[in-house]
Amino acid sequence: MRSRSSITGPSIAGLLCVWVGAACSAGPPSEIAPTAAVAGPLVNILVIDIDTFRADHLGIQRDGQPVTPHMDALAARGTRFTQAYSQSGWTVPSLVSNLTGVLPVVISAEDGDVAWRPAGTRDIAEILTIYGYSTVAFWGSTLPGPMASAISPSFEQNSIFPDKPPEPPTHEVAAYLLSQPKEPFFAYVHDIDLHNAASFETRDGHVPFDTKHMPVNGVDYQTAYRLVTEVTNEEIAEETMLARYDGVIHLYDGAVGWILSALEEAGLDQRTLVVITSDHGEDFVEHSVAEHGLLYDTTLHIPLIVYDPTRQGGATVDTIVQSV
Repeated sequence: MRSRSSITGPSIAGLLCVWVGAACSAGPPSEIAPTAAVAGPLVNILVIDIDTFRADHLGIQRDGQPVTPHMDALAARGTRFTQAYSQSGWTVPSLVSNLTGVLPVVISAEDGDVAWRPAGTRDIAEILTIYGYSTVAFWGSTLPGPMASAISPSFEQNSIFPDKPPEPPTHEVAAYLLSQPKEPFFAYVHDIDLHNAASFETRDGHVPFDTKHMPVNGVDYQTAYRLVTEVTNEEIAEETMLARYDGVIHLYDGAVGWILSALEEAGLDQRTLVVITSDHGEDFVEHSVAEHGLLYDTTLHIPLIVYDPTRQGGATVDTIVQSV
């Protein structure tokens, strides 16, 4: 893992502000002059944050099939950052950093009681609202407790789906895009179902890359690893976890394809900046555990694709960038 001092590239929030010509600032609205700062037409922004998505599982193949064909195609038309890093190995501090550009600040030993957002900081939803953006967040199946007070109030609309099946909120996002939303808009999509070794199916009923060794569905990877190890061995247990993990990523890739199709059908594709990323990865026994929250490359190295329809794509950037 690289030392902290070497991670000095631009931030995701900063990149978005630069793209729309907005000045990311912690100052009050009166200190920001949108008409003076905006250079060129404002564009819509769609961010798809696939929780627990490791960088090294983007653009790979399993069983002779591409795991992420839709995301690969988007990267071929946009810019792929190969060295993007999260600021934390778990969800809540990473999400706050992604949207505020502020390093996580621990002020309590109890994770659930930490606000994670220093007083006086602005998140990108607040900033873009000043520039006339409509803002909406899709939080998938759950919204982590501290997020309710840290980030979600900044969005004009929050869509939370606590009773949805274990799949991304694809239909809801597509419906929003097809509803002729007020432009320009900033839409943030986040879902945590990749956390667990759940039984995901594609819409044709096929479970991609599934294995006969997966004992139960809906458990965390550490539990799955332990249960499979008890009846087989460590090598089979690790391969079982990775196959199921890639299968769930494949489902998310299908969701990305569905959302991009809705964007095109709505006639928004030529004026919408699309970002695919994650807030952290997952460790699969590389460091004796199968979990995240750790400060290893497996949990901090994340995918980052930025597609701008107004720019020539197909670029790969190896400069280190941060999500903070």
